Amino acid sequence: MIRYAIPLLLLCCLPAAIVSQDGLAQPTVGAAITAAETVPEIAGPDEIPAGKPAWFSVTGVSGSASAAFMPTALLDTSPSRVVSGNALFWVSEPGTYVLTAIVVDWDAKRFTPLSKQVTVTGDKPNPPVPPVPPPTPGDRFVLIVSETKDRTPQEAATLATLRRWLTDQKIQWRIIDPTTEAEWMEPYSVEIARRGIKGSVLVVTVPSSPNQNGVYLAVEPLPGRSQDAIARIEEALK
Repeated sequence: MIRYAIPLLLLCCLPAAIVSQDGLAQPTVGAAITAAETVPEIAGPDEIPAGKPAWFSVTGVSGSASAAFMPTALLDTSPSRVVSGNALFWVSEPGTYVLTAIVVDWDAKRFTPLSKQVTVTGDKPNPPVPPVPPPTPGDRFVLIVSETKDRTPQEAATLATLRRWLTDQKIQWRIIDPTTEAEWMEPYSVEIARRGIKGSVLVVTVPSSPNQNGVYLAVEPLPGRSQDAIARIEEALK
C-alpha cells in the first residue's frame, strides 16, 4: 500500500547548517540547487532500510523559483534539519511511501508538482497481540427462560440436549418459565426486560457473592439449534 500525506506547505529556503541538533551530518549547500539546473526533481535514494534516516532535496530549481516539500509526520522539515531545500525522511515500518513537493516559478507564473516513490525495506513488525482479559472469578450459572405453553417441538429438543450437556459439564443450570415469581428470579427478569428480549432467553452469569457483585456474561435470545446454543454458552463461559 502506498501512503500519501499532504499537510501544510513549508518553503524550504532556510540558511545552510552543518550539523543538526541530533548530531546527524547534514548535506552542505554546495551545488544542490543551482540556476543551471532546469529540470526540478526530488533527489534522494529510491530505497532505504526501515529505521534509517535519509536526506532528500529538491534540485533543478531556477533562481526565480522556490522549492517546497509537502511535509508529513515522516518528513522532518524543521529549521534545524533543513539545508537549502533538504529534509530528513525517517520511517520505522517497511512499505512504499511517496514524497511530494512543489516548485513555484514566480516570474514564469508556473507551478511544478513533484513526487518520488521511496521503498522502505525490512521485516514488517508483528502486530500487537491484544491483551486477554482475565476470566471473571466465580462459579458460572446458566439460566434458560422459556415459555412452557409456547414451546415448539424443535425448542423442546434443544432444551433436552442442553439439559444433558450442562449436566455432563457440571455447570449449574436451571430452565424456568418466565411467569415464575420466585424472589431469586427477580433480578434476571428485570435484566431481561431492560434489554427488551422476547421469547426464550439464554442467561449466563456469575451470581453475586459476599465478595463481589454479580456479572452477566450473556443475556440474549436462545439459539434455536442445540449446537448453536452450546457453542454460545461455551464462548460465554471462557
